[in-house]
Amino acid sequence: MAMLLAFSPFLAFLAGEHLLGIVPALCAGCAVAVALVVRERLRGARELNALELGTAVLFGALALAAVFMTGVAWSVGLVRLVVDCGLMLLVLGGVALGRPFTLATARARVTPERAAAPAFLRLNQRIATAWAAAFGVLAIADVVLMLQPQWPLAVPIVIGAIGLVGAFKFTQRQIRQATGAGGR
Repeated sequence: MAMLLAFSPFLAFLAGEHLLGIVPALCAGCAVAVALVVRERLRGARELNALELGTAVLFGALALAAVFMTGVAWSVGLVRLVVDCGLMLLVLGGVALGRPFTLATARARVTPERAAAPAFLRLNQRIATAWAAAFGVLAIADVVLMLQPQWPLAVPIVIGAIGLVGAFKFTQRQIRQATGAGGR
């Protein structure tokens, strides 16, 4: 369920794009991302989820860009490429700053002593880096779709799915190993 919620801004964008057009769909994606941030705050989260906040900023910025940059052909592929690259850069930035996006969620699930351990930060940096790689794979799939529109749609979908499934499985394995070793 949490994974579906994480992708709900993108699902709102895709559904809205077919029904309403690019700008309203980008606004819908932004609104859903903001709702996720507010939801976490109302549930008592001590830290904001950087990825959800970044997603809201990305969709909001793209909506503004689409309104004012009327000479750009805003396609679903272009929006996906910008969002996927933006998320990859956001995740890599968090890793570089020592604040991987997984940290807030992970800290809420462990004791303060465990969360303060250097191994805990390293674990979350590895997991976040895997997700950055997945967003990079999604961006590659977006480029394939844009450069090879005659290819079956299944090709970029499979490429993207491989990236996401790989990151998800890597995350699960890292958590299992850390838990077995007393890390998380």
